[in-house]
Order: sequence, then C-alpha cells, then structure tokens
Amino acid sequence: MAKGFDSAKLKQFLIERGEKIGLGAAVVLAGLLGYGAYSLASYDKKPSDLASDYETASRVFATSKLDAAAAGITLPPGKVIDELNEAMKPVSPGLFGGTEWNAPLFDNRARRTEPAYLALRDLRAVFKYAPINVKVGAGGSQGPQTRAVGEEWLTVTGLIPLEEQEAEYAKAFANAADAKTNAQPRYGLYKIQRAEVTSPDPNVPVAWDQIEPVDLKVAISDERAKWAGDGPQYVDAAAARLPVTEPLPPLANKSDLGDWAAHLPEIGAATVEEKPAAAQQVAPAASGQPAAADPFAAGAAPAAAAAPEPAPTETAKTDVKQKYLLFRFIDFNIEPTKYYRYRVKLVLNNPNYNLNPAQLEKPELAQGETREAEWSEPSPPAGVPVLERYFAGNVKSPGGDLEPTIDVAVKQWMPNFGADTYYEFKDYLRGALLNDAAAQVAYIIPGKLIGTQAAAPVETRSLLADFSWERASAKQKGPGSGLDAKPITRPSEVLLRTPRGELVITTQLGDWPLRDEMKAVADAKSAAPAGEANPEPAPGGKSDVKKVLQLK
Repeated sequence: MAKGFDSAKLKQFLIERGEKIGLGAAVVLAGLLGYGAYSLASYDKKPSDLASDYETASRVFATSKLDAAAAGITLPPGKVIDELNEAMKPVSPGLFGGTEWNAPLFDNRARRTEPAYLALRDLRAVFKYAPINVKVGAGGSQGPQTRAVGEEWLTVTGLIPLEEQEAEYAKAFANAADAKTNAQPRYGLYKIQRAEVTSPDPNVPVAWDQIEPVDLKVAISDERAKWAGDGPQYVDAAAARLPVTEPLPPLANKSDLGDWAAHLPEIGAATVEEKPAAAQQVAPAASGQPAAADPFAAGAAPAAAAAPEPAPTETAKTDVKQKYLLFRFIDFNIEPTKYYRYRVKLVLNNPNYNLNPAQLEKPELAQGETREAEWSEPSPPAGVPVLERYFAGNVKSPGGDLEPTIDVAVKQWMPNFGADTYYEFKDYLRGALLNDAAAQVAYIIPGKLIGTQAAAPVETRSLLADFSWERASAKQKGPGSGLDAKPITRPSEVLLRTPRGELVITTQLGDWPLRDEMKAVADAKSAAPAGEANPEPAPGGKSDVKKVLQLK
C-alpha cells in the first residue's frame, strides 16, 4: 500500500541536513564562477595601448573622406569630443599625492608618546689664544671703531647625535594621528657646568652635584657684545646651529682660525660648495608653542659691525644627511696653570607641548615647554699654559775673576698688543731676575704682516739660576777660515726657575730656529717712540722679514 508524501519528515530532513546542503551548493556555485572567470580571455591592454588606439581612430576619422551625414552617421557634439580629448591626457601622479587607498574600516592609529632624549657625546676642551677685534667707540658712517685685543680661551666642543635623535622622534610618533607636528628635534638651550680641578688626571672624581651651571648671559652674551661682529663659523652650515653652536670671535689674524673650532674627525672645516653658509638660527616654534630663549640675543653685536678683514665666506654641503650637530661653547674665564673640566646637558623643545591630550598617550606629555637629556660624560681636564718661552743666548767671559754674563731672550704673550712679543735681556749675571721695566719689545701687528717695536715693561719674575758654555781651543776649518778664525764655542745652556717653582732648561742650539724668527721681527724695525708702534717697516730693515713673518 503506497504511502503519501510525508511533509513532516522532509522538514525534519532539511532541519538536520540543510546547513550541509547549503554549504555544498555554495561550493558548487563558487567552482562554477571560478571556472567561468578562468575561461574568459584576460584583458591585457595597458593604458598606453588605449591611448594609442584612441589617437589612431581619431587620426583615421579626421583624414577619412566619408560623408557622415550622407551615410546616416550621427556624430556626437563637439563638446563631447573635447571632453574625450581632455580625459585622454596623461594624468600627473602628483595630483593624487597623500591620497590613502584601501583605507581601513577602523582607525588603527596610536597616540603620541614621549621620545628618548639623547645626551651630548665626546665632550672635549682645547686651549687657544689670539687677537680679537673688539669695539672701542661708536665711530661714524664707517661703523664702530675697532682694535685688536689679545684673549685666551678654552673651546668646548661635542657631538649632538642629530640623526639618532630624529630616529627617536620618528619611533615615538610612528602611526600617530598627528605624526607631523614638531616631528623634528629642536635644541633651544643647554646647561653647562665647569669644574676647576688641580690635576690633569681624568680619574680624579669631581663633585658635579655641588657645581652650579655657568651663567650663559655673562659667559656668552656679555662677552659677545664686546666683539666687532662675529667671525666665520668655520664648519659646514648644516652642522652649526644656534644656540648650541656658539659663533666664533672676529679674529684679527686669519691664520688663527683652525680645527680648534671644529670637532675632528666627525666635524671638520667647511666644504666648498655653491651655496654660502650661515649659522642656522633657532627654528621658529610651531603654532601655539613659544620660541626657545636665545642666550645670544641680549647684547648681540649687529651684523654690520664686521671685522676689518673678514675671513673668506665658508660654504656647505646641502645634499648630505647630517649625522651630528656641533656643540661649541667658548670659555674666556680661565687662568694660567689651572685645569678645567666640563659637563653639558642638552635642552630640547617639548615636541608634545600644548597638543590635544586626546592625541597623547598621557595628558602630562603636553605640559612643560622643554625637555632635558641626561648630562654628558665629563670632558678630560684641559690645562691653560703660561704663554712664555725662553731662549739661551751668547755668553761673554771677561776673564780673570770677573763673572761671565749671558743673553737670555723671552717670547711672551702680551694681551694689550694682541701678539707674542720678543725681548732679549743683555749681559745678565747668575742670580738675576729676568725683569725690565724699560724694555723695547718686538712683535707683529695683529692683522698685518708688519713687525714693529714698542715700549712695554717685561716682567717674567724668573730667576737666572745658572748657565754653562765651553770655549774650545780648536779653530774653525774650511773655506774662509784662516789664522784669524775664531775658536769653536759650544752652544750655551741656561737653567731658570719660574715663579711657579718650575725648573726650565733651554739650549742655544735647540732654540735657534724659533729665536731667529722672533729676532727677524726686531731687527727689521727701528725703535718706536715710547708707547707707540711703528706702522711701517723702517728704512734699512731686512728684506726677508715678510718671508719670515709668513710663519705667523
């Protein structure tokens, strides 16, 4: 007996196996779609092919003799043709710069964090002395009057890791909703500590926590206000940035500029390129952020007050990634025979200052205008020498019971002249102090290759402790020697005791080259009136004095 259709069992069957049946149907449908797509011929035309076909069709149509109206062909209006021509023009990718394709459905950008602030590296100090052009009066239309004054200083330099600091900023702001605001490190100021130490040993500990930072206004601004303008930066402009790279003073002698103003081997002299270099000013702050204070602003010398003989304009590379910035601080507050050490803390503008707290990982990141790096490692001790040197001269022996005498010369730095001066003490006995209140010193006028003499007291306070020589019985031999040839004399040796308790031994033979250089200045000039300097060489002066002075 046949049974009728049982709809209840069919419903039960669909309930139990409907999901599997649907899945199977979906698989079959996907396979049919894939097969159909695979069987279709691929479209292998490029945009350039389409443009070529369009141009070909346009050219054929333009040269065709077909009468479109007679053939019953209706052409599109001219406006449509113009629009097609415009649409087929090459598209500039620059028009779509910054367009985000395939944007995510959900915003997955992070909030800004605090970057690490890197400390200054490889701090060192180098001693230098030279004449500097300073202002001495208001002057007239030609600008302020200037004169050269001798100064001694320590140039403190270090390396600011700019490239690594930029990488820290990029890491902190990566994938942030605002990744562009203040995205470059900006060095606004710095703090520097100076310790006066008694030993050149760098292992002697220093109580840095008890030392106050140097007052930058006194050490930089007030000092710079005396200058007759600024000197050249010497290094590439890309490596020099105010205020962390202090300007150099206007040196009277161009030859005094050198690598003491740089930081070898990482940062050296400026490289010759096409664009002239100038120290980068403190970068303007972003909107809503105050500019960092400039310690050079107060009392800064105007740009027009340049030195009478400025050094050649330096130039800089512009296509090389700058790895380091030069830190440079010039300390004029130093004393001879002492040693100094330094420590520097870089201060940067806060890159998150005053930003919307919703864009920051922590609201407090927006507080405070600046951020400080750690203190640098201290510099090795740098000593300040006493700027004088002695030369042994000729000995005179009267014979009998009379004491012999000797000539002793001294090369001494005199800041008032802005030059090394030369003076010879004549016929001094053992036990005498090398002082002369009525000396006539010879020196080279700063900024010129001219030797001159002037009255100036020479006070070394050094004691002529002893000297020795030997007059042999042998006679000179060779061309020009005869019966009247003088006996050979061994060069003299001198023992001096300085007011600092040092014992100095100098020999006539070893000092001849430098002594002759200084004597060439003195011999080329006649004595000037007391307190004055001869501006031009005196008649009868040595013709080779300029050649000798080129050494300066």
